[in-house]
Amino acid sequence: MNAESLDPRLLATLAAVAETGSFSAAADARHLTQPAVSQQIAALERQVGEPVLHRRPLRPTATGEVLLAAAARIRAALSSADQELRALREGGLGSVTVAAFNSAAAGPVPAALAAFHRELPGVAVGLSQMEPRDAYPALVRGEVDIAVTYRYPQSQKLIPDAVRAEVVAVDDFVAVVPAAHPLAERATVTLQDAVSAGLIGTPLSEVPLPWPADVQREDRHLVRFSGEDYTTTLELVAHGLGVALVPELVTRRRLGDVRAVPLQGRPWHRRVLVAVLADTRPTAAMEAMARHLTAAMTTRQGSA
Repeated sequence: MNAESLDPRLLATLAAVAETGSFSAAADARHLTQPAVSQQIAALERQVGEPVLHRRPLRPTATGEVLLAAAARIRAALSSADQELRALREGGLGSVTVAAFNSAAAGPVPAALAAFHRELPGVAVGLSQMEPRDAYPALVRGEVDIAVTYRYPQSQKLIPDAVRAEVVAVDDFVAVVPAAHPLAERATVTLQDAVSAGLIGTPLSEVPLPWPADVQREDRHLVRFSGEDYTTTLELVAHGLGVALVPELVTRRRLGDVRAVPLQGRPWHRRVLVAVLADTRPTAAMEAMARHLTAAMTTRQGSA
């Protein structure tokens, strides 16, 4: 006999007969007629080539006991699969992969992932550090489930049509100054204050930010940094090499030897977004992750 030829429905009927002690009771339990139960038991015995029940008194044969054990394993496996599917629908299992830009991945995102893990410990979490220009294509290709991105008002639109992005926070610019600098004691500073103190060139040097006409800019920088890692910028400031203008989110990495001072009038900002595929129905785990990411991003920032 080929094991693959065994019909699980026949095993279920055998289990019903063994559990109820009669063909008629098994028929009621299986929502069948009694002749149908008799036919299924006969079909099972033809498949295995041996009797599966002693008729008088009605009890399983040795072959029947083996099949009943198999039926129990099948029921357990199906029950486990049902529980796992329910947990997957409710967000208790599965995985979620997040893409986040540099300062978000090193700032509030870990707190969001920790909160998510406390809520759904059975869901595996992945984090990929990506700037928006890479995160959106990865989202479209299905390599990540959720992307934390940003957009400057002056930037060209990078969001593909297949992506739905929601603004969750506004990340205002601040002036980062050495802790011992006179500007560190100010409640706010102006752009002119920062320029006059000596700017450090940052990754934002190439971003087309609008400078007010009354600010006297200087083309030279004490240090011009080229790169996308703001940790270097903060270290340059900490060592007294100048002042940097950066998004507030960047300063969450380190504030030991530097101070972040708000800019008067909030002249510059970028919007922080949480993005998903537009035509994909999010799982419960994805919805939970988006909720925790939003909460983490809005901490110490103004809402959009």
